[in-house]
Amino acid sequence: MKTVVIIPARMDSKRLPGKHLRKINGYEMLFYLVKRMSQTPGIDTVLIATTDRSCDDPLVQWAHRVGVDTFLGDLNDVLGRFTAAASFSDADVVVKANGDSPLLAPEVIAAGLLDMSVHGYEFVTGKNKYTGLPTGLSVEIIRYDTLYQINQKVVDPFDREHITNYIFRFPQSFKWKPITVKPEWVAPELSLTVDTPEDFQKMTQLINALDKNKTCLWSVEQIISVNKKQHAI
Repeated sequence: MKTVVIIPARMDSKRLPGKHLRKINGYEMLFYLVKRMSQTPGIDTVLIATTDRSCDDPLVQWAHRVGVDTFLGDLNDVLGRFTAAASFSDADVVVKANGDSPLLAPEVIAAGLLDMSVHGYEFVTGKNKYTGLPTGLSVEIIRYDTLYQINQKVVDPFDREHITNYIFRFPQSFKWKPITVKPEWVAPELSLTVDTPEDFQKMTQLINALDKNKTCLWSVEQIISVNKKQHAI
């Protein structure tokens, strides 16, 4: 089965425009996410799903320079864009990796893929609410056929903007569960996403404190430990 990481991203974030291509230690923020995802065992392809607007051209150009495929779709229909990107990449299983979370964890993906393989789940989630993982270190994984069915059913604009929201509104309709996490991964009070200039500054400090030669090897435990030391949580 082909497993594809799809990264929804766009350049015109209201609180921090162009955040994906802002540099940390000489590398674009999105670089860290792409590198970590591309080196994750079991992942066949990494794809950036952005929009067909001219403002997102720099993102597309950057992706092509670093050898990452892109898919361009509608701004407002995020679910439709995501599903079309999954179809374009011939995915059987799709990992949703938010572009504002550069430290998404390969070991969380591995745990989620194992859960799906062993138990036949259609969908697994690492959302903070269900697992206690820090926001920004988790992913969601969904079978393409399930994603396709949701895309065919959903009409509510909110559900079309938030790719997996329909599953949480009708949980009995799907075979799903939270990703199995280790106790040492649980730190629900932490947020490691980048939405604001302050978030970007904190992420820069965190990445600067991690071993610069081991981008793909930064573990959940290391990231949590360094972050807590920095902010004395």
